[in-house]
Amino acid sequence: MATAGALGPVENTAVISHSDQFDTNPTDNSSSALITVSPPEASVSITKTASAPSVQIGGEITYTITAANAGPTPPRRGGR
Repeated sequence: MATAGALGPVENTAVISHSDQFDTNPTDNSSSALITVSPPEASVSITKTASAPSVQIGGEITYTITAANAGPTPPRRGGR
């Protein structure tokens, strides 16, 4: 497993550098995979509601704030 560290094309190559047996075809001793790392996408929203439409001086009111991510990329832990 590898972690993508940058956006754009990434090529990963595996190479056999040593073998304890004679290789009759050394031309196939490496292979590469090319992928494209794209930025995460999200559709985020926030809503804020009050527990009452009005309040008297000295009265209490509670605000509720809700954040949502409609994706397609799920949120990462730690809010990064």
